[in-house]
Amino acid sequence: MSLYSLVSEAFDGLGMVRVPHALERLCVSVGCHLFNMSNLADKRFYNGGNLENFRLSIVFMAPSGYSKSKHFGFFLHPHSGVLSKSGLETTVRGTFSTEAWMGTILKDQELTDGLLAKYRQGIVGADEFMRLINMMNGTGVENDEVYLMKALDTEALTKDLSYGSIEMGDIGMTLWAGLRPSILGLKSGLARRFSFQIFLPTIADSIAFKRATRSPKMQNKLTDDLKGHIREEVAAILQKASTVESLDFSQVYEWLDKEVYTPHFEESLFKRMALGWAVATDTIPEMKVDEKLEALLRDEVKARDIIRSNPEHEAVKRILRSVNEPMPIDDLSRFLQQHYQLHKIQTDYLLGELLDKEVIYWAEGERRVALSSRPL
Repeated sequence: MSLYSLVSEAFDGLGMVRVPHALERLCVSVGCHLFNMSNLADKRFYNGGNLENFRLSIVFMAPSGYSKSKHFGFFLHPHSGVLSKSGLETTVRGTFSTEAWMGTILKDQELTDGLLAKYRQGIVGADEFMRLINMMNGTGVENDEVYLMKALDTEALTKDLSYGSIEMGDIGMTLWAGLRPSILGLKSGLARRFSFQIFLPTIADSIAFKRATRSPKMQNKLTDDLKGHIREEVAAILQKASTVESLDFSQVYEWLDKEVYTPHFEESLFKRMALGWAVATDTIPEMKVDEKLEALLRDEVKARDIIRSNPEHEAVKRILRSVNEPMPIDDLSRFLQQHYQLHKIQTDYLLGELLDKEVIYWAEGERRVALSSRPL
């Protein structure tokens, strides 16, 4: 079985809710990470004179309580995650100090290692990493966060301090960052290092999550036998990756040529997604744009459009599209407040932008809305 098949079977076995494209996107990231590890070891692929970077970091954007932590923990928990016995260093963290990434040198010359040292070629999940918003918008970025940005795109870093220097090589860390729905201007160029997983839950989605938490399957744990199969598959991927001498992205280029709104400087992102999918589905070195990969690529294009505009606005539209029966507008407002952590003034504004006399009517003294007949 391929890595994607093994992970999918394990995920469904726990009774977890399938967030569209999330499992595929995270498996793609793992595939890219493994291929990059092979290239760090063998140094076979270069780009512009520099060692090629094949990593694909992830931003998972969803309201609190909607699967970011569950997905990260499923893959990355150092003891119970599906990759916990794979040979990869993995972790999920909630907070980061100023020196978290590169570490520091104290006055007595003692070196305090940062996350980049411990997880130099590992995968780090950063739950609710809201500072990333400032980094992507090019505002309020601290020095150590600049090192993080460089570490996601290069294999060597040096940090000069008053008491000495920290030098680090063979960097191959992949970052998965969780964010609540937020506008990202993407001014810093950092976004080219990330694929965007966006989940904007509807009322029906919230019901599915509520039911899933009651499932007895959720009490199960991943077996050592399964983790053994994952470890074997990871070893097989690394061995196979070491024999790949060339990469053919022709099908990806053909697909990109039809996507006229995708800028040329984001092509490397889509190439990495195709590579990671080939690794995760065991088709490397052949990289076909099959049905699932094409759906994932299209989702990436849509996700990048959403974060450049207004994710909260898109969330309201998605919720309104899903309304099948007349519903009090106050109930929609309450859902947004409770599930998206928005203030009432925000929900009133968002709903006011999207609702008009065509879709609002009065029933039993309440304003109600039925949206299924009108596209948004």
